[in-house]
Amino acid sequence: QDSFTLENRIILATSLEKQYSNFEVSEFTLKNIQLLKNTTTFTITTGHQLNLFTGPLYFLYKIISTINLCKELQKKYPENNFVPIYWMATEDHDFEEINYFNLNGKKIQWKKDSFGPVGRLSTEGLDVVFEEFSALIGISEHANYLKKVFQKAYLEHSNLADATRFLANELFKEEGLVIV
Repeated sequence: QDSFTLENRIILATSLEKQYSNFEVSEFTLKNIQLLKNTTTFTITTGHQLNLFTGPLYFLYKIISTINLCKELQKKYPENNFVPIYWMATEDHDFEEINYFNLNGKKIQWKKDSFGPVGRLSTEGLDVVFEEFSALIGISEHANYLKKVFQKAYLEHSNLADATRFLANELFKEEGLVIV
């Protein structure tokens, strides 16, 4: 059974390495992917359907809570490793649920015909959403940082799954978050 478990862990780590092949990954995240090969490594996993520009705030809270729980468990059980995982629900089909977000009392919507899994959706048309978002958040240092991150995520990736992976990785890479 141990060889079966080890084989599955190696398959998982290899698969994750392939998923990250076109992304800049932090040393901490790479280390966590490698730690998944160890039988003393446990994952704390959260998941959420894809969304636009981080969507509802609980998207962020879920990931932050998962990271914090890993840190707490690591202190309590130092002989083990705990890896935070964010599972992207890329196969979700409910575009109407994720094609908008609210900002400063305004609904910003991605107008697009959609069918099938949202993770495969082309990011075409998100430039209009980005421009509307950019006009609403101002010009502070933090606003400019968010503009840069969102621009790279949504305007430099061809599908919503890759855009979301980039965004979550960019926001949480220094925490070692592994995105599936």
